[in-house]
Amino acid sequence: MTVGRAAAIQEYLALNDETYSEYSGSVARFVTEMVQFEPFCLPIRKLRMVQSKLFGRKFLVANPMYEDDGLIGAGLNAVAIESIEVAGFQSPPIVVTAKRQQGQDRLYRSILEHEFVHICQMLLGRLADFEADPGGPTLFLEARTRAEFEAYYLQHFHWPDLYPAQQTRGMSAEDYCLFSAYVHSLEDTLKCILGEGASLPVLSDFLDTTPVRLHDLISPMGFSDATCQYYRAMFPGHIETALGVITENSPLPLPDQFVDFIKTWLKGASPGSRGAR
Repeated sequence: MTVGRAAAIQEYLALNDETYSEYSGSVARFVTEMVQFEPFCLPIRKLRMVQSKLFGRKFLVANPMYEDDGLIGAGLNAVAIESIEVAGFQSPPIVVTAKRQQGQDRLYRSILEHEFVHICQMLLGRLADFEADPGGPTLFLEARTRAEFEAYYLQHFHWPDLYPAQQTRGMSAEDYCLFSAYVHSLEDTLKCILGEGASLPVLSDFLDTTPVRLHDLISPMGFSDATCQYYRAMFPGHIETALGVITENSPLPLPDQFVDFIKTWLKGASPGSRGAR
């Protein structure tokens, strides 16, 4: 990891005064509307503006009213959300975070800053939206992986001691950032494909065409051909793992025909690439 690359990412995501003024104004209007409601009627609480150490701006942060309401998602500590509807009002981009664990201030800060990266991406129109993106699932995966890589890169660069080699599977910091960004984005993409309005042709096309596009995704991010080939070879295993994670955390059963289709597709994949994580 280099100072130059981290600085370039931060500069790329820096908000100009006009953009930030519009955002802070929308935050003020939203908070003003929220104070008229009884707290127990709202899905979020403890709204506050938190100063980012990376960007020098304050961003809206809240806690879920109930820790188990699914707003954050299983296994996550925080999530950046484009907008939450609260009592008929749409929030501006917001970070919803679980309760900070005692003694985990620096870890909590690193997680917040990761999500602040996504808030900047949202405000700048640089975070892909599955439903709004006309490019299809593969381009969505590419865009999301790049966005997640930016967030992981800054998080690991500024707090390297929190993510030692034993927690990064012995990978270099950059390789681990790519791995984390990719598997996270792959799970999000597959979950979107399997969501409302799911289409078997779309799923089939994604499974068949994405491996050959991985070089175009990974190489421009500064990784070697060998790394690109690794991700292409491991694509079936990463799909199998992603399906398991989605199945475990989904509040509703996934459509049988889609799950069966993926399992059939996996049977034709290389055995050596199965079960990867």
